Amino acid sequence: MHKVRGPFLKRPLGVILSALMLILSLPVSLPIAFAIKMEDGDPAFYRQERWRGNGTRFRAYKFRTMVANSDQEFGLKQATENDPRITKVGQVLRAMGLDELPQILNILRG
Repeated sequence: MHKVRGPFLKRPLGVILSALMLILSLPVSLPIAFAIKMEDGDPAFYRQERWRGNGTRFRAYKFRTMVANSDQEFGLKQATENDPRITKVGQVLRAMGLDELPQILNILRG
């Protein structure tokens, strides 16, 4: 009887697909990063420490949709409808789910 090779192929397949997705998303990602930077001059990316299921930490990347340093100024709290911390570009990104595009980097990094 043959064993399923899912875990063996999972990482190479994840690397190949995420690299392809990263390349294909560049025509969208570059203008997004530019728009965020032009809106307020602050960094285009938001980094956050998160936990994996096995208890190890990793750094998650997203396009920044709120004013810079909102965590430090307002504390960590869930965004609400018409939240004043959300930028104009951020409103569009959140509505379309495009703020999550940099998560492809996490897949690529493993």
